[in-house]
Amino acid sequence: MSDTEKTEQAKTAEELEIPKEVYEDLANVMEQQADVEYEISKFSHEKLKDVFAKRRELVKKIPTFWFTVLQTSPDLAEFITVEDAELLDNLSDLHVEWDNDNHRNFSITFSFRENGFLEDSSLTLKKDFECKDLGQGQYKYVSKPTDIKWKKGMDLTKNKDGEAASDYDTFFNFFSFTGEGPGDFQQGENMALTITEELYPHALKFFVEANTMSDDDDIEGEYDIEEEDDDDVEEEEEDGKEAPPKKKAKTEEEK
Repeated sequence: MSDTEKTEQAKTAEELEIPKEVYEDLANVMEQQADVEYEISKFSHEKLKDVFAKRRELVKKIPTFWFTVLQTSPDLAEFITVEDAELLDNLSDLHVEWDNDNHRNFSITFSFRENGFLEDSSLTLKKDFECKDLGQGQYKYVSKPTDIKWKKGMDLTKNKDGEAASDYDTFFNFFSFTGEGPGDFQQGENMALTITEELYPHALKFFVEANTMSDDDDIEGEYDIEEEDDDDVEEEEEDGKEAPPKKKAKTEEEK
C-alpha cells in the first residue's frame, strides 16, 4: 500500500470515529470480499457462455426483444426519448462479452437493422469498458468514446441547433462516456453495469415480465370499461325507474 493510500485510510478512520487498526482490518475484508465476488463472477460467466449463445440465436427471431428488455429498467428508460425509441426499435441484438484475462473488463455490442438514423457503417456499435482498481475493494470504469456515423440531420446526440444534447436528452450519450474528466456523461458507468449485471443475465425474465404486465394492463382496462358500463346502467335505472305496467283493459267477460 502506498503512503498516499495509508494517509487516506487514516483520514477516513478518523472521520468514521473508528480505530485505525480496525479500519485497516475492515479494508482488508472488503478487498477479500471483492476478490471472492470476482471469482464467482468469472465462474458464472464461463458456465453461462454456451447458454447465452443459444439464447442469442433464439431471441433474434423476436424483433422487439432487446428494446423491450431495455425499457424494463428505470435507470435506462429515463434516458430513452421518443426519437431514441424509434431507433432502438430496430435493435436486433445486444451482446456482452467479458475479457478472458480480467473478467471485470467487458464490451457491450449493439446491433441494429437498417434504419433511418444510422449509416450502414454504424449498424454495429461496440463499447469497451476497462475496470480501474482504486484499492480497498473499490473500482471505477473508463471507456473510449464510440464514433457513431449518423445520417444527415438525424444525430440524436445534438439538438436542432447542432449543439451537444445534455446528459438526459438521449440514450445515445452513453456511447460518449469516458469515465474521466469534467463534462463527461456521468451516468455511463451506471448504465453499463445495469446492462451487464442485471438486464443481460436475466433478459428472458425481464422480457416475460414486461409482456405479462402489458397483458394485465389490457385485462384491467377491459374490467374498467365493463364496470363503467355497469355503473351507467345503474344510474339510468335510478334516474328513471321503469313505470309500472299499464293495467290491461278489462275484457267483456271480466266486466
